[in-house]
Amino acid sequence: SELRAERHTDLAGAANQVRADLRRFTGQRQTFLAMQDEVKDLRRNQAPETLRQAQTRHPHSGMSDEQWAAFLLDYKGKVDDDLATYVKWVDGKIAELKTHIRSVESDRVRIPKEQAIAALDRQTMLSASALTSGRTWRTQFP
Repeated sequence: SELRAERHTDLAGAANQVRADLRRFTGQRQTFLAMQDEVKDLRRNQAPETLRQAQTRHPHSGMSDEQWAAFLLDYKGKVDDDLATYVKWVDGKIAELKTHIRSVESDRVRIPKEQAIAALDRQTMLSASALTSGRTWRTQFP
């Protein structure tokens, strides 16, 4: 029936939205972790190498190691703290999606979100199967 098809569409949409949110937050988390790695790499490898190259290009500067240290490249601001905060925030969002209880209005039953997603997936498959078999049955036996 049309009501069943509409319910199927609503359930599939809800399940897809939850999956999309999880993918988006997981992608953000990967980005923040990659940025943390880039900050570490700049400080451990790139900045010291750039300083060594500058010292090599300008051997007659007469500057001491202490004076050259002022030329070591680094990020402005507390990027380590900022990125750690971002990772913590996105981890919270992911955990919220995975562990918080989501209310699924079906005879006033509350189901944990992961079970709700599984139930939505099962319902979507069953609804699609029922719709398909109903069409087949009507075509064969009008």
